[in-house]
Amino acid sequence: MGNFISSINSRFTVHNLGRGVWNYHNYWVWGYGFSQINEQSLLSFTLGNVNGDPEATQATEDAFFINGVIHKLSTVRFERLDNVWIFKTESKVKELGQCNLKFTFENEEIDNVNYLLIMKEQSQFFGYWSGTFVSETGVVHQIDKAKGVVEEMKSRG
Repeated sequence: MGNFISSINSRFTVHNLGRGVWNYHNYWVWGYGFSQINEQSLLSFTLGNVNGDPEATQATEDAFFINGVIHKLSTVRFERLDNVWIFKTESKVKELGQCNLKFTFENEEIDNVNYLLIMKEQSQFFGYWSGTFVSETGVVHQIDKAKGVVEEMKSRG
């Protein structure tokens, strides 16, 4: 296997807890990523909404973190264009952060199940994020080729 040296400081992970009771019909898009933005700072983020309507969900997970400090984002919208997802904030709520991101995926894993009453169409996209986050105080954080994932899920049952 050769020599392999790893440092715990160079490894990152994401833990998805899941939550709540889901409706019979569901749709969501969720994305996350992380990037070392300089020698002292790690930026990580989570974006997504349920049922395709961010306005209908009172509590969203849209936020980014710098060294563990949370910066809540304004409402994030998304769209898929071929092998690219675009995530960006539309409203300019002064107390909330902003983002303008492109996710380019290189690999897609598909997991579909249909048992009439119970159905799942799930795609997980693996790739890289590029773009900007702006904190509520106006500080701009640029990321380029930050590793991450986007998940699109439709379910019934």
